[in-house]
Amino acid sequence: MKKRPRKKKKKGNGFKILFALFFLFALGTAAHFCYNFLLGWDKLNVTKIEIRGLSVLNEDYVKKLIDMKTGANIFSYKLDEDLFLKEQWIDRAKIRRVLPGKIIVKIKERIPAAMFMRESRKFIITLDDKIVRSVSAAEQKYKIPLWSDYNEAASGRRDEIMAFLKDIRDTENNFYEAIISFSMEGESLKMNMADCAVLFGSPERELVREKVESVGKVIKDAASKGRKIQYIDLRPFTKKMRSAIIKFHKGVENNK
Repeated sequence: MKKRPRKKKKKGNGFKILFALFFLFALGTAAHFCYNFLLGWDKLNVTKIEIRGLSVLNEDYVKKLIDMKTGANIFSYKLDEDLFLKEQWIDRAKIRRVLPGKIIVKIKERIPAAMFMRESRKFIITLDDKIVRSVSAAEQKYKIPLWSDYNEAASGRRDEIMAFLKDIRDTENNFYEAIISFSMEGESLKMNMADCAVLFGSPERELVREKVESVGKVIKDAASKGRKIQYIDLRPFTKKMRSAIIKFHKGVENNK
């Protein structure tokens, strides 16, 4: 009976494992050393902090809010996660490091949709349906319509209305800035303008731009002829009936 030859044990596996562990340890130590070196290197100390993106909030106020001071290492700066709770005008904020010693904080502020009064105080509803305190700089920069009965709009209906207003603000800003005030008329939002009122029902959002442009042409034509519009009714504006009812003060209606 022949004896089976024994398999030879592979040599050097233990050495390779030890070498790999040593290499990883050395790499980690080097990385830790470099990290500590960069954190302690005074050439990377911040000498300037810049705030960008502000149009409503005061720069000194925001600097105090983020509580950052020059002199520390550039990699030690972080934004406080509670920043958005402290100031709801701030929608987003991020930090950018510019070597060797500059910090840039980019702020994105919320955009006003309307204003309402509560106990003789002014509050602003933003396009993402947040309620923030009124700031004089916001009233100077934006034309903000007054929404007298904002709290009377049902929450589900209000979400639809806010989506509509955001679409109009983004695509037809000149039209939006001509709105003086909002009010609810039944289930419809009434947009009161200088020479007319526009009632919004429940149109398809992707068709809004087309209809607003069309209505704008009628208003422009009426103004050139000296005719005043009593109201524009967008409630019939649906997929089946893409129309608006425009009523002039003399009682003439124009289906557009």
